[in-house]
Amino acid sequence: MDGAFVAYHNTAKMFGFQYITLDEIDHRIYGSSEMANWAFDTTCKLLQDVVRIIDQRLGDRGDLLLLTTIGPADLHFYAMPKEADENEPVLQLKLNLRREVGGKEVSQEDFVMMESPHDLQIWSAITESEVDYSHFKKYLTASEWVRQVRKPKENVTVENLEKVQWGQM
Repeated sequence: MDGAFVAYHNTAKMFGFQYITLDEIDHRIYGSSEMANWAFDTTCKLLQDVVRIIDQRLGDRGDLLLLTTIGPADLHFYAMPKEADENEPVLQLKLNLRREVGGKEVSQEDFVMMESPHDLQIWSAITESEVDYSHFKKYLTASEWVRQVRKPKENVTVENLEKVQWGQM
């Protein structure tokens, strides 16, 4: 990828376009291309670890359903065969990360500017468990996103869409 073509708009009007180079994206989000490449490589390696575990456990079961959620300090992955019986447990993986900069632990909420990815150390742990399907189904249907998708508000119009999105109605 060399960059991104960005359109500035709302639901009613187009305001303009801009081409943003990959170098500019890297600099504005990560501080440098070196940090951006390191972040991409590290993320891919972590996701490969998750996919490897799912494949080891469920790879011979055909098509899989996969759900990912963000927990307070970790990522949660739920996987089950598409044709699973409701009596089968759902595989749950939790990816937990611990970060240190200069030997000091840094929380995920802290913003830290670094010159080089060599200043950052990341430790990861993946814990594996099984969740009862009925518990998983309750969790899924109780999530805010699913409720909004399943039960759209009847009074949503183009004029008040922004208020609905920001929870002001």
